[in-house]
Amino acid sequence: MITMTQSKQINMNRNSSKGNQLKWFDRGTWYKADYLGYEALAEYLVSHLLEKSSVNTCVSYEFAKIEFQGITYNGCRCADFLREGQELLTLEKLFRLEWGIDLTHTLAPLELKKRILFVVEHVSELEGLEAFGTYLTMLLELDTFFLNEDRHTNNIAVLRNENHTFSYCPVFDNGAALFADTRISYDLKLPLEACYERIEAKPFNRSFDEQMDVAEELYGVHFHYWFTEKDVELLLRRAEDIYDAAIIQRVLEVMRLQMRKYRYFNLSAPCA
Repeated sequence: MITMTQSKQINMNRNSSKGNQLKWFDRGTWYKADYLGYEALAEYLVSHLLEKSSVNTCVSYEFAKIEFQGITYNGCRCADFLREGQELLTLEKLFRLEWGIDLTHTLAPLELKKRILFVVEHVSELEGLEAFGTYLTMLLELDTFFLNEDRHTNNIAVLRNENHTFSYCPVFDNGAALFADTRISYDLKLPLEACYERIEAKPFNRSFDEQMDVAEELYGVHFHYWFTEKDVELLLRRAEDIYDAAIIQRVLEVMRLQMRKYRYFNLSAPCA
């Protein structure tokens, strides 16, 4: 159990109802409390599964019990990945600072392919981010596979270094994946078929598959994994003392469905 005080609380306006978790920063570690359902479970599972994938750098999350103002929360923690002199810039902030562009409003009237090209062509101009199309495609593939519905333009980021060069950000913030929002959108009593019908992607299109397919057409396929269903089961077993059996079972069923649907990401799967 970790006790947090208001002085350690971080208020972050990400312009999203899915991103209003309680957050704290203490001695080089970030803490987040569950807000809509089982966000910490989603963060934990996704980050540990990505250890067996083509994703080069991913923030690793662990479970945490957090006490704040007399209330105990389920949550997660991760180490701060910023090095000295680095600054995290979301795409929205990056486009305002570098080109004076309001990205969301600029993308709105464009068709899907042009939205993706607009972002990639601008960001690829920056030193260190020349392969941004590859990075962005990988993010869209991850979000499609794990059903992360909150990857808006304030939730995709790059790192600006002290010498004004740039670096890619490790994959983080997957708490809105796997239908984790049980309070507003995906009640546990809602059938999975209805959850799939209800979910909408970001940031370029409401369809996960449509925006991913266009990005892959432009830049290729970049996400592959070699974890198994057994790996998923073992990781979920570690959460059985924290989350209800109904939550564990739903996440397992969703992962089985996603692994079956997107078999081409699986390097160990036999070719169809």
